[in-house]
Amino acid sequence: MACLRHSLMLGSSGAGKSTLANRLRGYEVMRTKPVREHDSRGRPTTTHRELIALDLGWLLMDVALDHTFADVAALAAGCPFGDCRHQTEPGCAVRQALEDGRLDAGRWGSFQKLEREIAHLERSADPKAQAEQKQRWKAIHKEQRRMYPERRRK
Repeated sequence: MACLRHSLMLGSSGAGKSTLANRLRGYEVMRTKPVREHDSRGRPTTTHRELIALDLGWLLMDVALDHTFADVAALAAGCPFGDCRHQTEPGCAVRQALEDGRLDAGRWGSFQKLEREIAHLERSADPKAQAEQKQRWKAIHKEQRRMYPERRRK
């Protein structure tokens, strides 16, 4: 009996999941669009989930974060600010849903964890974002040393 192996690709729209699926399969199984010329970023294309059979019995599913967490995306669309971080902003629909029990705290935590992982992967593939992150942490450490000089290592 063959053993099936499953793998799930989850990431932001335009991150390259469909391109990777096509490369793994060896031919186009998912439609893709070329990257934008002005910033070399991918463009969202996939509008559905698809299970793709790979060699050696592997199964791969290509999904977008917004599809997997459609309930969270729908709530976030109700926020008054397009850049809402769902923390302390007034009128945040996600915070309200958490407070009144329409959104499970565990599900929200899973969404946040995946969002952080995706952001980390995107930063790791972008030299400019890596440099900005490094500068940010340098400034934080410098400020910590200034505020707490007695904690400096000798």
